[in-house]
Amino acid sequence: MTLRTVTDDETRAAARIVRRPDDEAHLVADVDRSLAQCAEDAALEPLVAWDARWCGLEVPAAPAVGFAVLEARGGVGFVLRLMVAPEQRGQGYGRALLDAVVARARRVPSVEMVATSHRAENTVMASLCAAAGFTAWETPFAHDADEVYLRLP
Repeated sequence: MTLRTVTDDETRAAARIVRRPDDEAHLVADVDRSLAQCAEDAALEPLVAWDARWCGLEVPAAPAVGFAVLEARGGVGFVLRLMVAPEQRGQGYGRALLDAVVARARRVPSVEMVATSHRAENTVMASLCAAAGFTAWETPFAHDADEVYLRLP
């Protein structure tokens, strides 16, 4: 997996290719909403992802396979959003994207812990996080009973 920070019209257009199906609207915000949030908060880094074979190109010509948002705040590198284009699912891109965002978070000097969350009903994300080694995280700020908070040990 190769990641690029969404910084210009070209990477923004690439990120918008990653569409969230309407039936998943209750699980994850779409790319446009995510980009708007990132524009308002410097602690949020929007990332567009391509297959690793496109590493080395500023903006690959191939369609992006995923999108993520990394938040670095308070010593936590938080995987705020993670989505794989529906037509790219089932090929290992979800795990590769999660691993790439975790690796990026760990390179941020202020990050002491990597964490994420997902809706309790999002069984795909739950399985992905469990396979990546995330464990339950009792946070002082978790107030939504339908949200599951996880951290890497």
